[in-house]
Amino acid sequence: MYLERLAEHPLVACKTCRCTVWPDHVRSHLKGRSHGLSHNEATVVADEVRQWTHVTQHAAGLEVPLCVERAIPQLPVYTDGLLCQSDPSRCRYICRRAHDMARHYRQAHQRPRYSKRGRPSRAAQEAQTGQVGWAPWRAVQC
Repeated sequence: MYLERLAEHPLVACKTCRCTVWPDHVRSHLKGRSHGLSHNEATVVADEVRQWTHVTQHAAGLEVPLCVERAIPQLPVYTDGLLCQSDPSRCRYICRRAHDMARHYRQAHQRPRYSKRGRPSRAAQEAQTGQVGWAPWRAVQC
């Protein structure tokens, strides 16, 4: 079997890729480059996974914990994560690239880019964030 249900979380993990897969995406995941299963083989596995109990079917049904105490053994741990700090009480966006965080910061928090190229002046930084040298993210493991 290519997939397994995580013991502590209502998710399905791919044993080969070490990633989670939504039940509706199992067939396309298994037909992809990493696995290369035929349509029929992937459909059989996908149908079996849909029958599993205690598995969240869609992102809307998943309760994301604020913090995970132990690493999930079936998933890799990345030490280069970035956690959004624009509104820590409500936003828990995490990514691994500064470019993706900057896009999230602009789109989700309606923060404009600075108008000129290069590093913004201290006055521009303070006007936007209220602090000089403040970054809209902090480093985390994810």
